[in-house]
Amino acid sequence: MRICLLLALTLTVYLSQAQNKQTIELLPGVTTLEALQSEVYLYPQFTEGVVAFKNGKSGKSKLNYFLLNKEMLFIDNRRDTLALTNEPEIEMLLIGLDTFYYNGQHFIKQVSNYGWIKTAQLKSIKEIGRKQTGAYGETVTGAAVSLSSMQVSRLFVGLSNSEKIILQKETKYYIGNEGNFFLPLTKTNVMKLIPRYKQEAANKYLKENTVDFNHIDQVTQMLAALGD
Repeated sequence: MRICLLLALTLTVYLSQAQNKQTIELLPGVTTLEALQSEVYLYPQFTEGVVAFKNGKSGKSKLNYFLLNKEMLFIDNRRDTLALTNEPEIEMLLIGLDTFYYNGQHFIKQVSNYGWIKTAQLKSIKEIGRKQTGAYGETVTGAAVSLSSMQVSRLFVGLSNSEKIILQKETKYYIGNEGNFFLPLTKTNVMKLIPRYKQEAANKYLKENTVDFNHIDQVTQMLAALGD
């Protein structure tokens, strides 16, 4: 699915860190396809990956994760860009050194794996508003840019050269067991998925250490301390 988008803008990024959120502003100007792609895709380019199915079969394709609609995209033999549609049948995806699992809604990327438990993240991006930057509202009619989602087309509909689009990037974290069953990362869910034989050690760690479960680094430090 190839979507042509009329676009002329320069990407300016403002990072407004609020835990796991970032605010990005797109300013009108000169078309910068590379800058735009770096924001809406997880990887700079489609990368050779492996799709491992639950039935034991596997296949290779060039893959990339599209943050706007949280879809894993691939390039088929006709060089069309398509979204994976058989997610429940997939055991895992391997892209470079990264591993992805399907959590019932989206593909989430592994952050850490201790065998008995693992953490993962889901990155996404969405439009949260628009601002006028000048007194004139002429419609942009720049060169056509080819992107791979209707979401992008809708995002920039009606963009004028006095308007900037405000996007928000968000990262959510998950905790999963050795069977790749994932839940949102909270203290309750972490304790729920920690095996019984490690519960005593986990309770002892929490008594001796302060763990903020909104910070993935503190959670992974705790899990690492519990051992393999």
